[in-house]
Amino acid sequence: MLNESGLADDAFRKYDEGKGKFLGSFSISGYEAISLGLGARFTVDSNAPPPANLTDIVKGLWTNATYLGSSGSGVRASQRIPRIVPLGRELLGGA
Repeated sequence: MLNESGLADDAFRKYDEGKGKFLGSFSISGYEAISLGLGARFTVDSNAPPPANLTDIVKGLWTNATYLGSSGSGVRASQRIPRIVPLGRELLGGA
């Protein structure tokens, strides 16, 4: 699904709007939001198609206020996960 969308390995890297591309290394927070959001989507309906705008959703994650306030260095997993996982579910239709 991520490969078909054109995201592939970029899905879990920060998107820089100014440069118009994905940069940096793997983001655990991005992985948590995206993979668990998609997983929840398919738990609800195992035949659900991926969101039509999956690439836009992933790009938008990196400017989402909830995501920005709940990720990054210094944010413990005990603070991050209760915010990031529901956000991923909301954005990716698994709520």
